[in-house]
Amino acid sequence: MSLNALGNDLARPRQSSAGSAAVAGSSSNRFETFDVPAPAAASAPTGAAKALDALSKFIPTEMLAPYVSALSLAVVQGWNARAIYWYFVLATPVVFVLFSFAKQAIDQKPWPALMPLTWRAVAATIAFAVWGLSVPTNPLQAALGGAAVAGFFALIVSPVLWATDAIALRLLGETPAP
Repeated sequence: MSLNALGNDLARPRQSSAGSAAVAGSSSNRFETFDVPAPAAASAPTGAAKALDALSKFIPTEMLAPYVSALSLAVVQGWNARAIYWYFVLATPVVFVLFSFAKQAIDQKPWPALMPLTWRAVAATIAFAVWGLSVPTNPLQAALGGAAVAGFFALIVSPVLWATDAIALRLLGETPAP
């Protein structure tokens, strides 16, 4: 997919309020996509919602639902929502690597190559850091300028991360998923 195609896709109106999340997937496609609620879809501009969907494809599903749940509980339980955000950002690469190895173990396949796995863990962390800001109850949104600014970050980071991922995987000797 070219950057122009990605940009055109991001600019198209959103068809549904569901987003996509990803986990390590089948051998033919590195990631399997599942529908999960997109937290900022209702308040973010259409392009930003698409960018957030694109970012969520880098993030393990095991991070998305617990994060949204933890932020919801933070309001009720009086937990520190900023700390929750940063704990999840820091946990993302660990969870990504753990589930990548678990998937390979379950499928009885060779362990993933270290360099592509490391890059994907970094990409997942960047994607989660931007995606996590879009959740309406994230207190860091106010410091950034609100949901519109979080959506703007997603518009910038999403195509750059997508392009960097394709280049990094090619340089590291792994074929990017279509």
